[in-house]
Amino acid sequence: MKTRNNQHPPKGRPKPPLENDAILSDNERRILKQLIEKPGLTSYKDIQRSLAEQPGEKMPYETVRDNVDRLEEGGYLEKGWTVDFRKIGYQTLYRIDVMIEPSAIKVDRDERSNIPVKNPQQVLAVEILHLVEKEPFKNWVLIENIEILLGDPADLCITARVAHHRHVFSFVTHGLRSLPGIRQTSTCQIAWSVRYGVTEDEE
Repeated sequence: MKTRNNQHPPKGRPKPPLENDAILSDNERRILKQLIEKPGLTSYKDIQRSLAEQPGEKMPYETVRDNVDRLEEGGYLEKGWTVDFRKIGYQTLYRIDVMIEPSAIKVDRDERSNIPVKNPQQVLAVEILHLVEKEPFKNWVLIENIEILLGDPADLCITARVAHHRHVFSFVTHGLRSLPGIRQTSTCQIAWSVRYGVTEDEE
């Protein structure tokens, strides 16, 4: 794999880091996205099955194996196939707490009791995942996880990675707060974790 070199910004409209890395192939990008969204994938076969559930062409087993091996050789994947977020340009980690208004979330309800058939928090979590699959947030914001919280002022907790602070600002103010059912948000940057250490490049 060639040496990564993003020192010179591309001409024209800026691209997200994952798209701006000229060294990565489309297949390698697809695999990285799967390992970010589903970190429990631990075999080539698991990755192949997961990719088959997503839009796009199915990837043969041998292609998955060869691409994963190249990502490891290039330093994009660490031990255990953990994505190196610094390497791909998403080193800044945020926690976004979301307080919801369940009655404003559109869900199917039981005709007699008017109780939602599906959990409104789960419905909203799926909508948030769909939000980052579309412009202007696609590949600018990577969501690691969305969790339902119990016994906390917040109802949902989003763990998201971005390349720059302005991207999380735009995602929260123009993206999340445009969704029906979101009453309030609280955003904080995660400075350090046991798993990743310092989550932003030190000056």
